Amino acid sequence: MKAPAAFVLFLLVSGCVSDEEISEAPRETQQAVCSGFELRGDVVVDERTGLQWDRRVEQSFRTHEEATEHCATKGARLPTRAELLALRLEDEADACRLPACPFTGPRCLTLQCGSVVPGTDAHWGVAMSGGALVSVPAGQAEALLCVRDPQG
Repeated sequence: MKAPAAFVLFLLVSGCVSDEEISEAPRETQQAVCSGFELRGDVVVDERTGLQWDRRVEQSFRTHEEATEHCATKGARLPTRAELLALRLEDEADACRLPACPFTGPRCLTLQCGSVVPGTDAHWGVAMSGGALVSVPAGQAEALLCVRDPQG
């Protein structure tokens, strides 16, 4: 909830907040204008699902096993294919359908899913440029975006 300007001025005059804290407020407010998402630093909360996504797509190209371990060290996991597909924009004019607001980093890559292709040692990936589900063979490195389950 945003504080009214008069209240912020009162806090500043009364010494409850510093000039530095006030000067940071407009930047945070400007960042938080991505429709359907709430920004919390490096984490993006999808307001529909409550899922908490890393804000930056990692172009580190890790194998599925490496990506799973990497996300786990952050208290996160790889998304399911349904979760990744739900992030995609409906706008056909944008070739890279991962929303530029709020996500950063490369948006046109194939992102790894935690979902395994049944009967194989491969896992699913989502090509964000076209939305195709692709079978990613074991050992093939792809980009990743970690996610955390809703809190609460």
